[in-house]
Amino acid sequence: MKTKTENEGLTVMPFPANCEIAHVAANCLKQVIKVTQVDNLRQRDFSVVARVHLENGSITPTFIYKKVTAPWHCEAHIMRFVKDCGLPNVPLLLASKMSGDQAEILQEDVGTLSLCDHSDYQLATLTGLALAQTHDRALENAQYPQFFTRLDNREKIIECFGDIAYKLGALFPDYDRATIAGLIDSADEIAEQLSLLDCCLQHGDLYGENIVLKDGNTPVFIDWSYFCFIGPRLYDLATLTSGHSKNGTLGQYRQALIEGYAAGAGMNVEQIESMLPSVLRLSRLLFLQWLLVRVQMGITQTTVGPVRPLIDAVVNEILD
Repeated sequence: MKTKTENEGLTVMPFPANCEIAHVAANCLKQVIKVTQVDNLRQRDFSVVARVHLENGSITPTFIYKKVTAPWHCEAHIMRFVKDCGLPNVPLLLASKMSGDQAEILQEDVGTLSLCDHSDYQLATLTGLALAQTHDRALENAQYPQFFTRLDNREKIIECFGDIAYKLGALFPDYDRATIAGLIDSADEIAEQLSLLDCCLQHGDLYGENIVLKDGNTPVFIDWSYFCFIGPRLYDLATLTSGHSKNGTLGQYRQALIEGYAAGAGMNVEQIESMLPSVLRLSRLLFLQWLLVRVQMGITQTTVGPVRPLIDAVVNEILD
């Protein structure tokens, strides 16, 4: 069965039946459970997310269930790594199961209050501090599994620009060659500046909507997924302080985020401000990479519209 989003060109994953979720949870948690309610939180082409309510007396009253398919199924490995590293400010992994090109994940339910919709100066400062703390813990881990993409030095960043520019030209033979050359030419300056930063595990898709306020006042970074990579430590801060709509009301407190991060990381606010434009351009490049992966898979739509206009807009952002 195919399910469509509001955009008729995008096919999304079927949502699992309650009994399927209950069966997976019982096997993973190694106990008899009774599911009383399932709330559909997200349903996209590579993933579904639900809040699962359990009968009183269970190990937890609710948990978050995720089912993801390739290439997103790497999330099961990522969440195990995050748990093993003891990264702070992340939801607890309860269990995970992989089967072929699919994975099912059970996580702690940290609540419904998103920083995208509920933010103020104090919460923004606290979020910046928490993000610096998470990055500092990640910096302590020098051994990263091979499934993580590494953009942790100048040469790898330049190579990434070149690979994506080449792929853009190959998938769209009519694309303006001067624009493609501009992508390649911009790599050296950006890579040179980013090479000055320490590198560690980055969330890769950190926006206000992916930060939940546990107990109403503790920021927790959710959705560690396909976009995670090893790269410059200001990457997540750059996306979080950008003008992206997924940051919602948090956009009003950009300076508080930066000040909180600077205090937590022992960095200078002016230094951070000077680096953020280059880091943000890298973030748009990696989003362009994801759009091209979709094109390779024969997908011409996204949840926010057709792929090609998005590609044009993102390329312009990188070159501006």
